[in-house]
Amino acid sequence: MNFYMLVEGKSEKTIYPAWLNHLLPEIKRVNSPQAVQSNNYYLFSSEGYPSVLNDIPNAVSDIKEINKFDYFIIAVDADELEVEERRKEVYDVINEIGNLDGLNIQIIIQNRCIETWCLGNMRIFPRHPSTNEFMLCNQHYRVLSDDPELMDRDKNVTQKTTKAQYHEYYLNKMLKERNLNYSKGSGTRAVQPPYYLEELIHRVETTDHIKSFKEFILFIRGISELIKSRLHVATGEEANQNN
Repeated sequence: MNFYMLVEGKSEKTIYPAWLNHLLPEIKRVNSPQAVQSNNYYLFSSEGYPSVLNDIPNAVSDIKEINKFDYFIIAVDADELEVEERRKEVYDVINEIGNLDGLNIQIIIQNRCIETWCLGNMRIFPRHPSTNEFMLCNQHYRVLSDDPELMDRDKNVTQKTTKAQYHEYYLNKMLKERNLNYSKGSGTRAVQPPYYLEELIHRVETTDHIKSFKEFILFIRGISELIKSRLHVATGEEANQNN
């Protein structure tokens, strides 16, 4: 099982490898598409939008040339669009390329962004905030009890002009209450550990919140089951050969 993962932003290139290491320990990351052998994945960050759309043809070219990938996964923010609007935008680019028979394509829409998903950790949410900035965030919208995906931006925070920008701001202020730092790119360590990820999974298993994250988890669980099934078949065939 091999997959090629194209992600939109700087945060994804550090968060996804940490999460996948926990969710799919059988799959090992490689540093180039050419290094893929068996049970590997390659991740490339476009570091922005619309660059991620422009990189789809190059990724498809790599996939076709190497011919070892089972899945092409594309992860992008919904940002100001609805999930299905963004998904259609990605599919429109894919359909222009054409001739992708046999390639399994999975589009992961982060609604509104990957920081939105990270707001779903109920355990780390500060019950007794001490900073004025986070108190104002909590007054604006309480992500502890309400779906983070439905949070609009606080127009009083004038430096944040989109919902995704405000969600990142909210996450930063929430984690600061726990003496944790968060910033895009290499500053995402606070949300990488398995315990943090498991709290997000608990949120989607016990509520109907952050549905786009649940879609990602269900997809990854399907991949995990497929790997186990293939391993079971291979083990059975080896046992038959030895008898």
